[in-house]
Amino acid sequence: MFEISSKFTWPHQGKIQFDDRGRPCFPRVQTKAPGVYLLRLDGQVYVGETAEANGLNGRWNNYRRYRDDKPPTYTNNRINRLLVVAAQAGSASVSWITSDDPEIVIEGVGYDLSDKGQRKAIEGFLRVVEGAGLNL
Repeated sequence: MFEISSKFTWPHQGKIQFDDRGRPCFPRVQTKAPGVYLLRLDGQVYVGETAEANGLNGRWNNYRRYRDDKPPTYTNNRINRLLVVAAQAGSASVSWITSDDPEIVIEGVGYDLSDKGQRKAIEGFLRVVEGAGLNL
């Protein structure tokens, strides 16, 4: 048998609630740096990454509203539906790490989240570690 065990502690976390217009409201991230994030929605997990011009705030804004007025991505609408149900039940949270945070080191190798290839590698690693079933 070959066994690998890993533990990751997310440096930032917050609850997803609703704004005064009834849309999911994420915690505000103070940087526009690229990063990796985890959504916990009613016991289900989604891990993603972004380098959008507005950083994580921009990515999360895509999940805040269901779009039927222009071609949305399937993932944005799927996550929005799950997000609304989980937030209504009080079981929606988000965790994140950005390239402004301390470097991630795995087996002595440092990873730079500002590099897309390295960010995608960390995203894949965290999908496994966190059991991200919503990424299927």
